[in-house]
Order: sequence, then C-alpha cells, then structure tokens
Amino acid sequence: MSLIDTYRNNLKRKKDEEIRLNNEKTKYLSDKANKNSKVISAKKAIGRTKSESVIKNKIREIDRYEKEVQVIERKIAEVDKKIVKKRKEIVEEE
Repeated sequence: MSLIDTYRNNLKRKKDEEIRLNNEKTKYLSDKANKNSKVISAKKAIGRTKSESVIKNKIREIDRYEKEVQVIERKIAEVDKKIVKKRKEIVEEE
C-alpha cells in the first residue's frame, strides 16, 4: 500500500467519523425536542386540571424531563467538541 493510499484511507476514516458524530448530534437534538414537547404538554395538563395529585404528578414529570434535557445538552456539547476536533484533523490532513 502506498503512502497516498494511506493518506486517502485516513482522510476517509476521519470524514466517516465526522458523519457519525453529526448523526449522533442529530439524534440528541431530536431527543431534546421530544422531551421539550413533553414538558409543554405536561404544563398544559396542569392548566386543565383541578386535582392536586395530578398537578403534583405533572410537576414531577416536568422536573424529570427538564433534568433529562440538561443531560442531553451536555451530551450535545461533548459531541460538538468532538466534531470541531475532527474537522481540525481533517483540515490538517488535507
């Protein structure tokens, strides 16, 4: 295998990794949107009900979803860092 083939394979591998990271970020963004819509739905349910037990349940539900959103946001930030690092590697390789 020649040096050029090694270079091409390394570049292809890094680009594939960047694509994988972008797909992972898209998944996390979708999960975040899903959790946020559940928070909105729970808040609307609180406005419609008079039952204290339902209200308490919905508040706990909202808290749980908001914590999950925070975890997802941290994961998105980690993936963004990896994407930036990978892009830098690709630019240096080219």
